[in-house]
Amino acid sequence: EENEEVNTLRSDILTNCQEVYQAKFITGELDVDDDAVWNSYVAEIEGMNLDGLTEIVQTAYDRAHS
Repeated sequence: EENEEVNTLRSDILTNCQEVYQAKFITGELDVDDDAVWNSYVAEIEGMNLDGLTEIVQTAYDRAHS
């Protein structure tokens, strides 16, 4: 169950980063140096439960290394 949730969250976040933002930042469609654009990008990624993913991975890491 934990692995499934990690895989889903990770996949959603990476897909969003790679398919939506990466090309737009590279081509200049979005300006990575524009704080408003960057903050919007970060907020969107955080809104995809990045903290939840981090917590799950950290818990699994702690469990494996304790």
